[in-house]
Amino acid sequence: MSGEIEIAGIKIAKSDGDATPKSVQAVVTVLSERLATIEEKIKQNSQNSSRPPSSDA
Repeated sequence: MSGEIEIAGIKIAKSDGDATPKSVQAVVTVLSERLATIEEKIKQNSQNSSRPPSSDA
């Protein structure tokens, strides 16, 4: 079958997804979630968090 599937927000060929072990797919999902959390923290500054102005870069 052709087509695409999405794993953790990443589109890949269905054949590649089918060939990827479920354990590897789970790791990709966990790491993608951790990355999203880190990216949100990076966006914080003194204007949108409780951090003091001196912590702004």
